[in-house]
Amino acid sequence: MASVLGDLSPRISFVDGNLVLPANTPLAAPVALRRLTLTPVVSGTRACVARVDADGHAHIGYPLAGLARLLRGTGDEERTPSDPLALTLGELRAVILRKGTQSMSMGTLADLLHCTAGTVTYHCRQLEQAGLLCRERQGREVRICRTLRGDALVDALS
Repeated sequence: MASVLGDLSPRISFVDGNLVLPANTPLAAPVALRRLTLTPVVSGTRACVARVDADGHAHIGYPLAGLARLLRGTGDEERTPSDPLALTLGELRAVILRKGTQSMSMGTLADLLHCTAGTVTYHCRQLEQAGLLCRERQGREVRICRTLRGDALVDALS
């Protein structure tokens, strides 16, 4: 148990038979754990979501292993952790902008990024408000494409 929980997040540990959660985890009093639910979360590598119910059910969200590598892609698209566009916008938004060179449906983009449609919609909306991306409804699909401003930013930071 210690090796499994110890590898989830640097903020979680299992010491002397006790689950040690981050200090900001809401917990009124120590509770005997009866059930544990682990959920991978698309997030930064230090993220940790934890909650313990009064009945002893602990919920832990941990960073999805290898997500940064997955988002960077393969081959020509490979980026280093010092990628200026990703450092400026975040990994997911940088990938969305790079993929926006051709019209693509939001559903296709969500599948490509292994994210929910809601996550992609949220990030695309933020990029659209910044004038870097446009979204257009075409029939039943919403498609994205990069704006000239988005092209200029990708060119400047790549």
